[in-house]
Amino acid sequence: MQPAMPHCWYSKGVKTGTDTGAIDGFGSAQDDDANWSGIPLAFPRIQGADCCGYIVAVGDGVSPDRIGERVLVRNMLRSYVDYRPYECWTFGSECDGGFAQYAKAPARETYKVECDWTDIELASISCAYSTAENMLHRVNARAGDSW
Repeated sequence: MQPAMPHCWYSKGVKTGTDTGAIDGFGSAQDDDANWSGIPLAFPRIQGADCCGYIVAVGDGVSPDRIGERVLVRNMLRSYVDYRPYECWTFGSECDGGFAQYAKAPARETYKVECDWTDIELASISCAYSTAENMLHRVNARAGDSW
C-alpha cells in the first residue's frame, strides 16, 4: 500500500482484491468513505484494536470499585451506535485505541479478566485471534491440517 493513502485501504470504492493495489494504489479509493462506519476518518488517530490493561480511572456513572480491574476491551464497540445490530465502531479506527499509555473505552465494553495470561496473550484475543480464527473457518481448516 502506498504511504500517501494509508486510510484508503478500507474504502468502499475498492471492489477488487487488495493485493492488486499494493504497488500502484487504487484509483477507485475514496478518502470520504475509508472507514468501517462510512464516516471519514478523523486524524490524528491512535490505532490499536487489541487492548487489555488495568482501569485507572472511571467516568460518570461508573462504579469506582472498577478501578484496579484487569480488563479486555471489546474491539467492535456497539455503544457508539446505540447497539444497532449491523453497525459498530472499531477501537483504534473510529475512536482512539490501545496503542497509547492510557486509553478510554466504554465501561460496558470492558470486561474483567482474571487469568495468568500475559498482556500480549490476552490482548490478542479481541482482534488478532478472532481474525485468524475466521480465516481458518473460511478455508475449512481441520485439526492436523498444515500448509
